[in-house]
Amino acid sequence: MPNYNINVENFIGNGRIRLSDDYANSPFGATVSTGLDKIDINKAESFFHYLSQKTSLTAAESAIIFNDASAVASQTATLSEAASGALAGADGFATDLTVQFLTGNISAACDIGAENPFRNGTTGAKTLIVFKGNILNTTSAITLSLNAADGFDRAAWNLIVSGNGTDIYTLPSVPGNDTDDDLTLTSGTSGMKILNGSYIYLEWTAAAKVAAKGLIRVSGGVLTIDTAAP
Repeated sequence: MPNYNINVENFIGNGRIRLSDDYANSPFGATVSTGLDKIDINKAESFFHYLSQKTSLTAAESAIIFNDASAVASQTATLSEAASGALAGADGFATDLTVQFLTGNISAACDIGAENPFRNGTTGAKTLIVFKGNILNTTSAITLSLNAADGFDRAAWNLIVSGNGTDIYTLPSVPGNDTDDDLTLTSGTSGMKILNGSYIYLEWTAAAKVAAKGLIRVSGGVLTIDTAAP
């Protein structure tokens, strides 16, 4: 990966990366679009680099990322906390325009969706999930789940993943249909690491449809990303 020499505070303040259709600076182009040709990999990796240097985001920083003044400060939970019970407060699963940082490692299946599914969002609702260097000491999955009323938008799928310690990205197959509501991240090797700064961006594109964009970098193994029907 290139060595980005940037001032991280000015990076967001200058609006160089914004997760919104309204800005040409979106790494993923139009929200309702899919395909590697729609991704500006330099911007997507720059955003990864920015997030890798942050442990939290202020409401002002979040507002610029989401292009919405109603955004709030980020929240943080360990993977285990998110999978073991409802999170207290304005977490990124239940609350709109909230960045959710996920820390810690796991050694067994981590079904976050069973305890903290994403809210039933209205069109334009947004969420950003940020991984902070998580080691998966298991070949079981991390599961994130939409509300049962929602499904991943096949026309708005651009969630890319790197190879094992490489700068080569692949785009997993689009969901089988627009009603798939589980997103699974499965390591093929115990001890694989989701690198600090990896992110998943969700935006509700229409009634019951959710765009999934993002960049996940890994080392120590290969990560499989898949969706499943309810």
